[in-house]
This record gives sequence, structure tokens and C-alpha cells, in this order.
Amino acid sequence: MKINGSVPSISMPSADVFTRDFAVPHTPVVIRGAAREWRASRFWSKDYLAQTIGVDTPVMTKVSRNRLYPDLYSADSSGAPTEMRFGDYIDLIWSDNPERSTRYITGDEVVLALGGQSERHTFSPLLEDVSLPPLFEPRRLEMTAFWLGAAGVIAPLHFDSAGCHNLNAQVKGSKRFLLFSPDQQLHLFSGIEHPLARFTNFSQINVEDPDESRFPEWRSAQAVEAILEEGDMLFVPALWYHAVYSVGSVNMNVNFWWRPEHARTSGNAFRQEFLKTLYESLLDGKPVRDTKDIETVQAAIRNLPEGTRQLLRRMERQVFSSN
Repeated sequence: MKINGSVPSISMPSADVFTRDFAVPHTPVVIRGAAREWRASRFWSKDYLAQTIGVDTPVMTKVSRNRLYPDLYSADSSGAPTEMRFGDYIDLIWSDNPERSTRYITGDEVVLALGGQSERHTFSPLLEDVSLPPLFEPRRLEMTAFWLGAAGVIAPLHFDSAGCHNLNAQVKGSKRFLLFSPDQQLHLFSGIEHPLARFTNFSQINVEDPDESRFPEWRSAQAVEAILEEGDMLFVPALWYHAVYSVGSVNMNVNFWWRPEHARTSGNAFRQEFLKTLYESLLDGKPVRDTKDIETVQAAIRNLPEGTRQLLRRMERQVFSSN
């Protein structure tokens, strides 16, 4: 794998410029200082979170001994989130205990809003401290999510499975991103089997320990790098692969996902539309909204006849390789 330069950085553009130069051509960009004036940038701290969320509030945290979230590469890892008191979690995250990188609150567990509607969630008050970026039409917003973790946390190589554009706002701390264009898909081997589910949007390659004997094409993969500091936003275009490294001592992020108005064709795009149609069919026409929906879909697939499952798997692979 080679890193071919950095993602370009700009100051906050107009919506028209952002759409023309980045959203339509699906080009990543760092927007420096875009979240610097948020209340979150001024106020979010351990004490503020403890007062706003409550130290006795139960929260779901992902667990990983190798600092990968989700940990899809360890044979003994369940990958299932576990519950703990929020006060115990922030005490751990703000400590010097080396165990602090073994737990992570992610946007999978803390959804602040679906579409433009605030979720009835303990973390919902945090929405008052952020502003929707004026770079896309609010009606296209799919989800707003919150992330809190310590230095050393790593998100493995993946693309966002909803097929949405993503603005990742760095509220506190700093992160390093490696981004790969969708045209790198044949170098990145998407689709990893796991006891919980089949993660179609994650690479089979562990970026921390790539097995080049199994995946020789990894040597030909090319990435661009982005460093986010406090107040910055990164635009991750739909279906771009990315691995994320938490390098700040304590990291807090807010993500905004929205549906592209101008989609680009790729094998990933075809496959995601196929899976979206399949999953919604198994949910009686309703869209997948959370992990419970995914569990329902997986259970429905397991209950299909073996021949039907094999046919669906062949169709997915055919769709993936059709571009």
C-alpha cells in the first residue's frame, strides 16, 4: 500500500462551491475550522459530559483488546457491545490507564438524530451544541452520530454501508484518516465473515497486520491521508474506503451522513443498492435503521433455504464484479 499525498484543505466554502468541486465529483476535502465556533468546541469536557449525560446513565461501548473497532480479525472476539456506567467510561477515557483504548462509544450506539428528527436518547442534548453544516440540503440528512474514545483506537478499513456522504467533525482531539477511492475495491477485498454477521462494507485486510500472501493486491492499493485537528471537518464521499486512527488523547467527533444528490457508479454502489433492496424486502419494505433491524435481516436470511442463500450470495458477487 502506498500513500499518495494528502487530502486538500480549504476554509469553509459556499454550498455551491462545495457541491461543484467536491460533492458532485466525490472528492474528499478537509474543511479547516468548520466546527470551531460550535458550543461543543468550547464546552465539551469530561465535567460537561458528566453533567449533561449523567454519570449513572448506562451506555453501550464496543470492546476490543487489539484496539480495532469493530474487531473482525480476532478469532476470540465477539464484537458485541457491552454496557457500563457513563461515569465509569469517562473516568477510564480521561485516565492514564492503558485499558482506556479497549472501549469505545461509537456512532453505531449513539445516534443523535435520524433525518432531521432528534432521537429520544440520553445524548440528544448534545445536538444543541452543534450546527448542521450549510453544505447540503437538510432534507437529505440521514443520520447524526456521536463518537467518544481515547488515543490508540482504530476503525478498520471500510466504507459507510448506507451509501451516504459523510462529514466527520473533529470536536476534541485529533484523528488520522487513510482514504481509498472506490476504484481501489479490487485491491481491498471487501466482505468479511464474522460470527455476528457478514460485514460487506469492511475489508478483509487488517490494515494493522496485512497478510500480503493472501492479499497480494494490497501492495498496489493507493491511499490519500488526512489529519483532522480540533474544529476541522473531513468530507468522506460516499463509498470511499477509510481507516481511522485516534491520535489525540481524548477524541470527540460528530458525523453527518446524507444521501448524495449525484451518485457515482461503481461495483460498491451496485452492491449496496442490491443489499438495500434485499434488506428492505426482508423488513416488509421498511429501511434499515439500526442494529436491531440488521439482526432481524440476518435472522431472516439464516431461515431461508440453503439453495436460496447460495443464490443470493452468487447474485451479490455478480453485482459486485459487474462494474
